[in-house]
Amino acid sequence: MKQEVINKIFNKVKKQGDCLIWVAKNVSKGYGLIYYKGGNRQAHRLLYELTVKKLPKNIVLDHLCRNRGCLNVKHLEPVTHRENILRGIGIAAQNARKTHCKNGHLFSKENTAFYKTKLAKGRKWRTCKECMYISRKRFKKRLVAKAEAKADN
Repeated sequence: MKQEVINKIFNKVKKQGDCLIWVAKNVSKGYGLIYYKGGNRQAHRLLYELTVKKLPKNIVLDHLCRNRGCLNVKHLEPVTHRENILRGIGIAAQNARKTHCKNGHLFSKENTAFYKTKLAKGRKWRTCKECMYISRKRFKKRLVAKAEAKADN
């Protein structure tokens, strides 16, 4: 039974370099979709579980080849969702790789503050303490100038 399913999967792939590209039904993000045991499954995950090992629900497969349609198990690495996101090319990954703030200050342990916002559904943001200090200093200077101008009138 297991070998029949594997053969069924391999009948729906084409070789493209080292990648094995799924050519049947895809979901919108380019992942292969296959009907298995009463429901749709991601083809790459199903093949990995049938040929390598069962994966926990909280683990995803990172396509090391960066091709979402690839089913080559040698191109797939089990990782957490967070690790998969940070390895990618999206905004979260780009920001996580930054070592300095926009003003050139190092994001070190001592110079980095983390905070949560209600608008961002509890996500953490990091900010540069040096820039916060400079910003507060400018704000206080403006307040003092405004108060002095008001007192002069």
